[in-house]
Amino acid sequence: RKEFSRKLQACIMIQSYFRMHKIRSKFQTMKQAALTIQDRFRAHVQRNHQCQKYQNIRTATIVLQAAFRAMKTRKKLKEIHKAATVIQAVAKSFLVRKHYTALRAASVLMQKRFRASVLSRKQRGIYLSICRATLVIQTAYRGMKVRQEIQCKHKAATVIQAAFRMRRFCLPYQALRLAATIIQTHYRAY
Repeated sequence: RKEFSRKLQACIMIQSYFRMHKIRSKFQTMKQAALTIQDRFRAHVQRNHQCQKYQNIRTATIVLQAAFRAMKTRKKLKEIHKAATVIQAVAKSFLVRKHYTALRAASVLMQKRFRASVLSRKQRGIYLSICRATLVIQTAYRGMKVRQEIQCKHKAATVIQAAFRMRRFCLPYQALRLAATIIQTHYRAY
């Protein structure tokens, strides 16, 4: 019985140590989790604070930049307005000069065209007279060539006709002569 009691006490002691170890491990885990959550929460609060601070600084910067840009734009607009006035004055004087130059060039061009028109009419008259003379010469030359060809063909036809007539008269004569020769040969042979 003492042995059983001692074993029971040992068993109870082991169980209590085991439960203590288990609870301590769980406590350590929960403590670590709580510390992690606290760190994360503090980091989150710090981040929110930094974001708010950044947003405030950013807003102030944007306002300052907008004011600076507006001032810069107004100054630039004044300069542009001044420059536009100068450009308009220069442009107006340029357009007047350009209009005068264009009118002068147009009058010179009209004079040139009139003179060219007179010259071209004269040249066209000369060209047409040369064309008419050329046509007359070409017509005379072609007529002469055609007459020469006809004369040449006529001569050739006359030669062919003469040769044909001679052949037509020579063939019966040669046939008669050959027949006479044959008859004479046969007659002499008897």
